[in-house]
Amino acid sequence: MARLSAEAFLLRAREICGAEHVSWPDPSAALRVRPSTTAQVASLVRAARETGCRVCVQGRDDQAQAAPAAGIVELELRRADQVIALDATGAWVSVQAGLTPAALEARLAHEGFTLRCHTAGHGHRTLAEVLALPLPGLHGPAPFRRVIAVTAVWADGTTLRTRVSPRQAVGPDPRAFLVGGHGACCVVTEVCLAVFPASVPSGFETLAFPDLSCALDAALRLAGTAPPLSPVEQALAPDGDRWLLHLWFRGPAACVAVGRDRAAHGPGEGHGEARGEAPARAFWRPFSAPPGAEVPLSPRPLSIEALAGLELAPGEFISGFTPAGAVHFALPGAPAAPVLLGESADPRVRALFGV
Repeated sequence: MARLSAEAFLLRAREICGAEHVSWPDPSAALRVRPSTTAQVASLVRAARETGCRVCVQGRDDQAQAAPAAGIVELELRRADQVIALDATGAWVSVQAGLTPAALEARLAHEGFTLRCHTAGHGHRTLAEVLALPLPGLHGPAPFRRVIAVTAVWADGTTLRTRVSPRQAVGPDPRAFLVGGHGACCVVTEVCLAVFPASVPSGFETLAFPDLSCALDAALRLAGTAPPLSPVEQALAPDGDRWLLHLWFRGPAACVAVGRDRAAHGPGEGHGEARGEAPARAFWRPFSAPPGAEVPLSPRPLSIEALAGLELAPGEFISGFTPAGAVHFALPGAPAAPVLLGESADPRVRALFGV
């Protein structure tokens, strides 16, 4: 039955994308399709739903992810790699989600802009994959720092386009549901990202704290401040018997000094000691894994209670601070099974699609 469903989908996929962009060399393997537009992705997802096939999104072969089983349709978005629009006045760029952060950074450099985000070793994955992970500096904690709007295809084939809302707008933010869901809720096909002028220098600073509690207090104080005093990103990592808070600012030197002093001299005991910009600059080096990590780091959310007793291995760090917790970036363990569209452990997703 699974083979008949896959064969029916194969015919539909060839009509939608062309035979040269559909491959199924082995009936025991996944059927791979390479769409290039949002309309093609929506048509493929609807066809998979009608033929009873299961869908997952994969940007490239990855040893850290198990191969999809037979009867699964794998969407490979590398062909959807175009820059749709760049607004120099509004400082945003709209791109297809098959583009990688590394490739987008190279294209923005020609226009005098930069993303200024750290992808924890995931810089060569597609944006569709990257947006499914809670990565530092990209989208989380709320309010989203980089993701302005997205175009996504739901598991039933419906296309949703979010719009840029004024800061005074109220109501639910669908980005919190579409982004960071590990790809089980939707397929992100286009994304609008904030960019920064490359001519404005970044500021870096590292603060050393005697214990984790003091370092967390400083990180949470900075997470609640308004730009440009708040860092573009901050990460917490152990260094012997001390904890280092690496700060990355987008403002001028004066803003760096104010933010550094606010974090280092907060209320209570255990003030931070400034270590200069060199350790932070080395930690936040663009598009590479943090020190000690030669493979992409696997992120997972942690509560404040879990952070208190956390022990980090070399190369791991904590980022994405909010009053509710943070994100722990650890070396990946055993290969993970592919995440299937519409099949999520999140009860909201299951209720939405009736699974």
